[in-house]
Amino acid sequence: MTNEESKPVEAASERGSAVLNDGLDREGQLLRLAHLALWCMNEAHGDYIGDVDGGELQEKATELGILVTREAAEPCCESCRCCAEYGFPTTCYRPAEWVEPFEIQFGLR
Repeated sequence: MTNEESKPVEAASERGSAVLNDGLDREGQLLRLAHLALWCMNEAHGDYIGDVDGGELQEKATELGILVTREAAEPCCESCRCCAEYGFPTTCYRPAEWVEPFEIQFGLR
């Protein structure tokens, strides 16, 4: 990883004095992400090679604090999918704030 690639994560760590949002340090955050990745691999390659169920993935990511929920009565933004998919009121699943620097670092945002 180059210095430029690590800047979003470092900046987030500086904002939270190396402890972000839910009290996890960077190592704890990476462990949660690794846990989810390994869980996905196990689910997809358990008894046979298949897919990971989206609902189960959402549940596991929420359990690990990677996704957080909030009750929504209206769209959160112009690209909100809840309205078209589920209608309101609904439970909205969003990445935890500490996930964003990783998404940026890996070009997912």
